[in-house]
Amino acid sequence: MKAPKATPMINQKNYTIKDNSDNCYKIKLTYLSDQLIIDIKQEDSFPQLNYSSTFILEEIKKNDEFFKLFNTFDDSMKSIDDLFEEKKVNVIRQDNNIKLILIHSEKNISDTTFVIKMKKEEEDDIIPELIESHNALIKRVKFLEESNKQMKEIIDKIMVIPGISKYIYKINKKFLDGIVKTEEDKNLIFSWINPDFKKISAKLIYSARHDGDDAKTFHNLCDKVHLPTLIIIETIDGKIFGGFTKESWEGNNEYKIDEKAFIFSLDNKQKAKLINKNYAIFCSTLQGPTFGAGHDLYICPECLNSRNSYSRLYSYKFEGNNSNNPFNIEQDNQISNSNFSNMANSVPFSTMCIPNNSFQCKEVEIYAINENK
Repeated sequence: MKAPKATPMINQKNYTIKDNSDNCYKIKLTYLSDQLIIDIKQEDSFPQLNYSSTFILEEIKKNDEFFKLFNTFDDSMKSIDDLFEEKKVNVIRQDNNIKLILIHSEKNISDTTFVIKMKKEEEDDIIPELIESHNALIKRVKFLEESNKQMKEIIDKIMVIPGISKYIYKINKKFLDGIVKTEEDKNLIFSWINPDFKKISAKLIYSARHDGDDAKTFHNLCDKVHLPTLIIIETIDGKIFGGFTKESWEGNNEYKIDEKAFIFSLDNKQKAKLINKNYAIFCSTLQGPTFGAGHDLYICPECLNSRNSYSRLYSYKFEGNNSNNPFNIEQDNQISNSNFSNMANSVPFSTMCIPNNSFQCKEVEIYAINENK
């Protein structure tokens, strides 16, 4: 009586690799003595694409030098495994098949190419995959809906914190979202601060419209900033001008020296130099940012509702412009007498007069300037 034939040993190896388009493939190699079965799944396709082919050792040996080195496919398993570990395997997807290429580094041995054909799935095979994918998608949608609900609840709690909306406005606001609208104007202002303007960054620290236009708020937000500040003003008449200083706005009824300070007109593309260094800026707890002793540029309290801010050149000079009204401010209004007494307390009497270059602000922005090294 003949003994039954032994069941051949079956060895399997699984790998995951990507092609040049970053498509992901699951590859299963099944080794029999004289056969190699290659199954490939492209997991990131929908529906999932499957490929499978069986290769006979004797047929492969006819044209492949690599497999001539082995008596069985099992003998080649360790060498093929090493090729996958060393990433010497390529996958090329074609219309109805996939080429699996084993790259050999030995001389006189050309690369091995297996062509694995796409499997034609029966309808009964595809439907379970579609149902599974649909159920997974529904679970993902429900998870996202729940996450969005929790996030909204967190945001709602944050938004009731006093002052949080102003804080969020500032951290999200970019320089060109404010008064200055063009890259050209931004670069011009930054070049006045530092010729290497590409190293400059600006962070909004004060907005009269969002924070309040009273002097106390201005000083609370700007006095303790240990960086230079850039002030940009837009009037209700559409004029844009401002000033820059490296000095702090902290102080009461005192002038500060700052040789780097300047005022500017963005409409005229002009920068005014400081000609009296002892009066670069004036600090007072009762008023907004103020440049020069004229005052060359003065922002009054409640500047969004008053035309008592003004300019009168004294400490600064625009090259080639001898006008005392360099910002082209309408001169049909004068500063009110009710504010004269307040100004008289902050400006030397010898330089004091009631200027007619007064204006009302539409917005005042102050940026902390960081000159990156």
